[in-house]
Amino acid sequence: MSRSPSNSLLTALLFLLVPNLCLASVHEINAKSATCKLVWSGSSGMLTDTASGSLVKYDVSYLTYSPGPKSVSNDLIWLLARNGTQFEILWCYMNGTGKKFDAWVYSYATNKLVEQSFKGSYTFEPWKSAPVPKLDTIDLTKTPTYTGHTFTFNGITSTGGTLRGIQLNSSDGSQIKLPDLTVAPLHSVDVGEQNGWSADSWHELHMLADRSTTPYYMIAYSNTPNGYAINLDTGKVSIAEFGTKVVFQGDTSDSDDDSSTSSDNPGIEMEASKPSFPLYSPLTLNFTASSSTYDSWNNTQLKVEFTDPNGRDLDVNGFWDGDKNWIVRITPMETGSWEWKSVSSDPSMDVKTGSFRC
Repeated sequence: MSRSPSNSLLTALLFLLVPNLCLASVHEINAKSATCKLVWSGSSGMLTDTASGSLVKYDVSYLTYSPGPKSVSNDLIWLLARNGTQFEILWCYMNGTGKKFDAWVYSYATNKLVEQSFKGSYTFEPWKSAPVPKLDTIDLTKTPTYTGHTFTFNGITSTGGTLRGIQLNSSDGSQIKLPDLTVAPLHSVDVGEQNGWSADSWHELHMLADRSTTPYYMIAYSNTPNGYAINLDTGKVSIAEFGTKVVFQGDTSDSDDDSSTSSDNPGIEMEASKPSFPLYSPLTLNFTASSSTYDSWNNTQLKVEFTDPNGRDLDVNGFWDGDKNWIVRITPMETGSWEWKSVSSDPSMDVKTGSFRC
């Protein structure tokens, strides 16, 4: 007895008309906390929050993913919730699928970072190619008052200041140099010892930069001169090269040596058989072409195919650096073992392979 042709046709039509139907269970959240309700389908969603005393609704977009702290969660999911004049950021600790999860929720309306326990249902599987948020610009008019420990950081005080010459590095290898940024510190965060990423503690300074033009939510650390920058207009997350660590008053664990780019958050496992590189810092691969002539440079293609610790593939194009020199640059954003292979029209740079750990 054979399958009915009409059933096969119906299945095919459903797949064509609803291409995300088979993915519906891979990325979704439907859960509530004491003040929030979060419904998210993987491509869009809605957050409602009553923490400010009134019901506020936000559109939800996916920001990025990183491995969660050991013994706490497998995944740390970053979500951005926005409307025209306010935003919230959620850091959700998840384990693939479940009925409850914890999250840290920052609210611009209240300028508070609060831990919340969500109950309901969720399913999340790391993307090989995550959706790119399509966002309108956001108009932030309020200047929050800093709540946190006394600190020293790049001339910034608790009332604000200017960050100069910050470079942003994205996971796709792109880099931009930001103009001077007007910064308003928001709050500080203390991360204790044995936190699942590292045996050591660290401290964080969260800031809002250039709220009247292109707003960034920035995070600086006490144990590395690099941090995060979230573009609140586009939802793009980058690694920010601040050039110095933030130092909090009375904290004796912070080193005065700002020359190191290594970081203990998340914890970095070393493996003697592979080179190790700092997480969140630019990594440069150098290649030598067979010729340095203009025609050779103009007709040469080079890219490197990276595979991250989660098995996701990322292609990064190379660029000419003068003479016979070519460069491919990437900023690793995942802890663990990375593999790479070059693909080039020049045999001298083709099928080169390597591996490293972060």
